[in-house]
Amino acid sequence: MNHPSDAAEWRYFQGLHPEFAEEPRNVYLGLCTDGFNPFGMSRNHSLWPVILTPYNLPPGMCMNTEYLFLTILNSGPNHPRASLDVFLQPLIEELKELWSTGVDAYDVSLSQNFNLKAVLLWTISDFPAYSMLSGWTTHGKLSCPVCMESTKSFYLPNGRKTCWFDCQRRFLPHGHPSRRNRKDFLKGRDASSESSQGNNFARFRRSSKQPPVVSREQLPRGSSWDVAGATRRLGVGSAIDTLCAKPGAVVLCLVSNSQT
Repeated sequence: MNHPSDAAEWRYFQGLHPEFAEEPRNVYLGLCTDGFNPFGMSRNHSLWPVILTPYNLPPGMCMNTEYLFLTILNSGPNHPRASLDVFLQPLIEELKELWSTGVDAYDVSLSQNFNLKAVLLWTISDFPAYSMLSGWTTHGKLSCPVCMESTKSFYLPNGRKTCWFDCQRRFLPHGHPSRRNRKDFLKGRDASSESSQGNNFARFRRSSKQPPVVSREQLPRGSSWDVAGATRRLGVGSAIDTLCAKPGAVVLCLVSNSQT
């Protein structure tokens, strides 16, 4: 993938909203966030920048520092945790306005005014920050946003931890020898009859055009992202610094459904 426009989510969004895609001056955005301690371990401090990335620029420019928008800089002695939503409210209100009504802008090359709209395609973060942005818990039995309630996780009473060991075999092709292996996974467990039906990853594998979908009803109410007509689309993502380079991260895509 040379540019975010090569992603399946991008093509799916343009097919869902052709009127938005027909205007080449409309802006496609990605939101990135992560926290760090600028003073090292010598003192308690938490710094959380929230950065918007415009994807209308060519590949050699869109990820350059001078074209990134630092929209929020949350700094303080304590971790923001769930309160990050409070600091995101002004930004979210502006993004909703840019998507629904747009703003008046001037095209210098054509010497004309036009209505400029923008869409937030996805957020890019690591797994803990994903929980803060979406409201979906990333710990406990239902921490996997792909499997959700179809998870095969189980509780370890002695360690008092949730374990996901041997949850991955149901995603293997039917007939794969590891599905019938009763020795190297959970002893005596045969996964040959298990199906990956009912989870978002299975739907994504069956269709390369439509990325996995998590509906509004499947995520907690009350967060800043719970806007009318919005759905969540999940795919494999990355940390802020290197796109698609960190396997454990998650992309949360916010695509408005005009029929909702």
